Amino acid sequence: MALSIINCDLTSSAFYASKAAKERKYAEAPLQTVGVRSTQFHGLVAMIFAAGAKVRLVPTFRGVSFQSISPVDVAGALLQAAVDDSEPGMHRMMTIAGPQTLSMRQMAELWKTTTGARGKIIQLPLPGSLGAFLRAGHNLTAEQPYGKERFVSWLEKRRESL
Repeated sequence: MALSIINCDLTSSAFYASKAAKERKYAEAPLQTVGVRSTQFHGLVAMIFAAGAKVRLVPTFRGVSFQSISPVDVAGALLQAAVDDSEPGMHRMMTIAGPQTLSMRQMAELWKTTTGARGKIIQLPLPGSLGAFLRAGHNLTAEQPYGKERFVSWLEKRRESL
């Protein structure tokens, strides 16, 4: 069982490339393997906003959207993949995504409203291969979403810890 990142093989960004390399190792294994490719967790985006808000700036990346997913939904998908034997084969891969796609700016506005944080939302370019990957929407999927918990409901449950 391996947790990975959606379309991680479509960028040369170091962290994503390392995930793609791990997927290839799993695929070469003589044992049956299952990989679960996920979109970004809700907490990753919230962490970016919180870090910037410390200096009263809430950073967003221009032209980037996320289909973020709850870690609880990811845990459920991992458990399901581990026990599901309906698809035969040595190496299976499934993709999971959150229930909605929002621009990073929309997410920042929701984050500010829900947490009461202060700071100006700013849009920044994200250069390099990761920026190109995200602007192209490779971190999104048109497939039926797996996750059920939306970003704002996840935030509301964690308001005091954000």
